[in-house]
Amino acid sequence: MEEILARIERIRKELITIGMSEGFRSDKTLKLSKQLDGLILQYQKLNIREKQIS
Repeated sequence: MEEILARIERIRKELITIGMSEGFRSDKTLKLSKQLDGLILQYQKLNIREKQIS
């Protein structure tokens, strides 16, 4: 889970940087946004599984 959190943080920072420089509707920004959404969803699913197991 720590690895996913690190990836989320890295992509979040990159998303902000690209969004500020290229615009929040640029192809790169949208691609990173979708990637970030997928990672957040993956993290949430893992978090739910861990809570069910505990």
